[in-house]
Amino acid sequence: MIGIVWFDDANRGREGWSCNINGKAERIHSHGDLNQTTVWICNIPRRQFDSLALNAVPYLRCNDYFKSRLDHVSDELGLKSVSPKIRVMTLFSIFNKAIKRLAAKYTIELPGYRFHEAFTDQVLVDAFRERPTCKGMDSSLLEYIFTNATQYNQASSGRQIPKGSKACRFRFVRGPYYRYLAEQDCPANNTWKYKDLKTPIVLGRTHQGPVQSHQSSLTKLENYRKEYYCLAQVEIQKCDPSFSQFYTFGVSGFTNKAPRRWAPLDEIIEMSAFTQIKVTSILFTEKTSIKEHLKFDPVYDACYSDGLYRETLYKALMEHPSSTKTALSACLSSHERIFTGKVAAAFFNAGFTIGSFGSGLVTLFIRGASDPNNFSSEVKKAVQVGFNFGLLPNADLIPSAKASDAIEFNITSQPLLPIDEQKLKSFTVNPFLHTIRKIAPDKFDMPYLVNQLEIVFGSGQREQIVEQIKDFGKNFTKELSAIGR
Repeated sequence: MIGIVWFDDANRGREGWSCNINGKAERIHSHGDLNQTTVWICNIPRRQFDSLALNAVPYLRCNDYFKSRLDHVSDELGLKSVSPKIRVMTLFSIFNKAIKRLAAKYTIELPGYRFHEAFTDQVLVDAFRERPTCKGMDSSLLEYIFTNATQYNQASSGRQIPKGSKACRFRFVRGPYYRYLAEQDCPANNTWKYKDLKTPIVLGRTHQGPVQSHQSSLTKLENYRKEYYCLAQVEIQKCDPSFSQFYTFGVSGFTNKAPRRWAPLDEIIEMSAFTQIKVTSILFTEKTSIKEHLKFDPVYDACYSDGLYRETLYKALMEHPSSTKTALSACLSSHERIFTGKVAAAFFNAGFTIGSFGSGLVTLFIRGASDPNNFSSEVKKAVQVGFNFGLLPNADLIPSAKASDAIEFNITSQPLLPIDEQKLKSFTVNPFLHTIRKIAPDKFDMPYLVNQLEIVFGSGQREQIVEQIKDFGKNFTKELSAIGR
């Protein structure tokens, strides 16, 4: 069904290595050497892909065809240090297993632009197939509100990139991360009610402290949130200058940088920690979660390919077959912004310059990260902060995967956002999951994992290792819950 191509030079797209269903890597001298009955995903970025006119080749797809870019997955797994032949075989094995899982549940006709588009119609919740309704409102106005309330990834603005720094990515472990997000509140249907607040609710904080009405306003909004899923019409009046460098409020996909006037109430309450906000009206409906709809199995939480499977379905659920944003689009994207935004704030508070955040990922600029044999103290500090929040850096930022390399880190300063410090101190994702990633990135066969981990952790710890594997997802989602509240 698919194949992977890793070109030697992503700017030229000629010689390279390919791997498809036979599982063997083959040397190619141009894309003309590829079997044209297979769809091939390559390592060429979209802009370069288009400039080389490869978008006219019907059997070739660019680097970001999947939600997670091919080169990003390679970096996460530490495949820079292996031969291109092994790299392409490993990437094919992982993506092929994710696609097989999807093919077991859904009909796959590979689209031309993004892979998740193959599932938007099949995975869509039935309640959102019909146009939204609200007494006194046209459905087209509701669809505009949902679009206005949707914001995906967040890029920083007005930042100064530190001299000698390198952009480094830190990611939540996909398996338990997307399973936890699926358990969060979301709208249960597309039938809405509208409430105009005769007296606007003002809440939030600036660098001078909380507004006078903050606590009473927060209580009112929390009461709405307990009973319903809500979208709020808002005015952002002030933002703490520290946060304004990396946390803005705008509509996704709008080239004219349109400001948002609507947002999920969860996101508004979150932003009140560093922003002064006026809420003028509320749309509300019954609430539920999508966990029964997606049915992510915690048994596979530590499986890399299953994480890609979950990521694909979560992204597909954000979209609509007609490309119209739904209330789910706004809801699911806000959950991701809330969690990654908290971690971005903690990195910022630790002195790092933020590049972007969203989609389970935080990118920051780190000095002294280019030489793996001579990492700076700044690299070690960033890795420590990431581990405390359950984020894994790219594998090349960690020289060794042995258990003895576990990094202990005590938070010495309170993060800017109100996070339970003690709960964060109790959780470190390294070395266990990082070890799985290094020695068996796509194995979820229990005997295999146990045998391999015994080599690292030492013999005689079989029962302990088995329990760690079983408990990993449960513990991780528990810590996500601590971050989220």
